[in-house]
Amino acid sequence: SINTSAFENCSALKSVTFEENSQLSTIGSSAFKNCSKLTSVTFGENSQLTHIGYGVFSDCDNMTNIEIPSSVTYIGKSALSSSKLKVVICHAENVPETKDRIFSEYVHLTIYVPETSVDAYKAADTWNKHDIRPIGGSDYPSFINYDNYSLKFVIINSETKECSVSCFRRPNVETELTIPSTATINKSEYTVTAIADSAFLECDKFVGDLVIPN
Repeated sequence: SINTSAFENCSALKSVTFEENSQLSTIGSSAFKNCSKLTSVTFGENSQLTHIGYGVFSDCDNMTNIEIPSSVTYIGKSALSSSKLKVVICHAENVPETKDRIFSEYVHLTIYVPETSVDAYKAADTWNKHDIRPIGGSDYPSFINYDNYSLKFVIINSETKECSVSCFRRPNVETELTIPSTATINKSEYTVTAIADSAFLECDKFVGDLVIPN
């Protein structure tokens, strides 16, 4: 387990990765609270995580998206209370037990859940205050989180495995932009064939030379 306040106020921490086949079952209360530069949390395949405690990622106000493993059965109050959080992908087929609100009351999220569970999430307290959509639907996204910005990829054509790219989190310091030629969406590789409407509108901190993939 990761115990209470283990990494709280680690203000320079930028990413957290839990490796494949991780046996970690519990993240304790406030474990990553107020990690103000944290932008990326990644859970590897076959995670055994079941319990996300009170306020685990609260006040991580640079975190715009997070993916929750299918193994999770409990999420504590304010665990995902980040003011900039926009998208949550939750793979749990059974709606995780919650205590009061788990998200910031000031945000309206898009939450992707297993297709067979959409109705259950829409009926569940806390979750039903947000926009619930099916994983794998036509607008289902994937993200790459860099230190200073993040990119969003959306399926254009599932048969030909094509997707579009846009900026999801704008940089607040000058940084070079990298547009990859491929992206993984729902465990499949897609080719980036389009730059979406207004994809990088007003991203005035990107500097240097831009290379557009083939």
